[in-house]
Amino acid sequence: TNHYDRINYSRALPRPLETEVLLRAISHVSGVKGVDGNFFNVYGKPDLTSIPDRDMKPNLLQALHQLAGPTFTAKLSGKGGRVNHLLQTQVSDKDIIEELYLAALCRFPTETERISLTAMIRRRDSRREAVEDLLWAMMNSEQFLNNH
Repeated sequence: TNHYDRINYSRALPRPLETEVLLRAISHVSGVKGVDGNFFNVYGKPDLTSIPDRDMKPNLLQALHQLAGPTFTAKLSGKGGRVNHLLQTQVSDKDIIEELYLAALCRFPTETERISLTAMIRRRDSRREAVEDLLWAMMNSEQFLNNH
């Protein structure tokens, strides 16, 4: 009954993760640490001298950064990262999918998701590209980018 209530705080509304939290989440999920200075320029660097007033509305620059920015793309294939480790240890596609879901979305994939993603990985010429694409899609999903 409170689906359309936006003023009485009767339910939690999804909201974008704050800049620092998002960067840490991307680093955790990818397994590649380090700070991309451009990330703070795109998503807004907080003023640490006062309580930050943040503009949490997404913009075109953020969308382009998610598509091809180094924070998202370089961390996917980074040495010592999660994708690299999974492919070197030669675990099964099912185990790769489960680990990425747990790391990025904090849940196991549904049976339907697991079946379709396993088929997608097997259809691709490059297993590495398929796994990187899967992780990229998870890091760009609403479930990952928003606090809900």
